Amino acid sequence: MATKKLAISLPEELFDQVERARLERELTRSAVIQTSLRAWLKDEAAAKRLRRHLDAYRRKPETDAEVAEASAISRASWSASLGRQRRKRPRR
Repeated sequence: MATKKLAISLPEELFDQVERARLERELTRSAVIQTSLRAWLKDEAAAKRLRRHLDAYRRKPETDAEVAEASAISRASWSASLGRQRRKRPRR
């Protein structure tokens, strides 16, 4: 994989914390930065999905009937799940 170099500036306290942590785990600075950036990008993608989801609900909110139906399905599923758990428990 092709790589690019990146020069960054960090506050001294953050740099020291990163150095201690990476040395404990025997990681390179590059590995720490790559892992951090991948996690940040993953979080950004999740936040974007959530914003799109919320925007869709703002544009077309659920109706009271849809909420009631979802609640009924959820309660039925929960009750069925509890019934299965009770049957699985050994009797004393």
